[in-house]
Amino acid sequence: MVSAVDAVYKTLEEDIYSLKFAPGEQITETDLTIRYGVSRNTVREAVAYLLQNGLLIKEKNKGIFIKSIAFSDVTEIFHLRLLFEREAVGHIHAGADLSALERALDGVEQVDKQANWYEYVAADGDFHRILVGSAGSPRLKNLYETILSEVKLCIYQARELNIPSAKGIYDHRSIFDKLVAGETEAAADIVGRHMQITVEDFRRSFETRKGRK
Repeated sequence: MVSAVDAVYKTLEEDIYSLKFAPGEQITETDLTIRYGVSRNTVREAVAYLLQNGLLIKEKNKGIFIKSIAFSDVTEIFHLRLLFEREAVGHIHAGADLSALERALDGVEQVDKQANWYEYVAADGDFHRILVGSAGSPRLKNLYETILSEVKLCIYQARELNIPSAKGIYDHRSIFDKLVAGETEAAADIVGRHMQITVEDFRRSFETRKGRK
């Protein structure tokens, strides 16, 4: 059975990702208790989890705010993501069981990215999470999962910035095929180029938004 705290945590998390709260918007326990119809203690515990995961920030003498991603956040988060994913790919040996990764790949390829963007982001996230899990290292998997909330926040707020998706370089199928062939270095290179292009897309969009102010 899902606890009230878990239910509020997941609902608030999804409301943040779907931009029902604007980046940088202040939230209060009172407003959230009314919004979700739960006790203040339930809201307080859920908010504590989201503060820990980096989706909310607490400013002294001001209150709690929705995390607004800055370019410095993007560079650090995607640098860590690259380190974890390249490390994972390097540990996936030839002949490894990639059936779960193949199912995740099918999930990505079956989604129309333009028509179902949120569904695509979820499928893409599953592919990368399972990619790291395929390395067979519980410690690496746990470390990777500590940044997933902020990775998703970057991607969802990218829509607010009108940041285009990387095109022509990254392909989930290519990574899978390289791993099946035992070409781990080539697979890692594809991941690296994708991260580099994504960060560059962010940089241009942040600069464009700054120029409009």
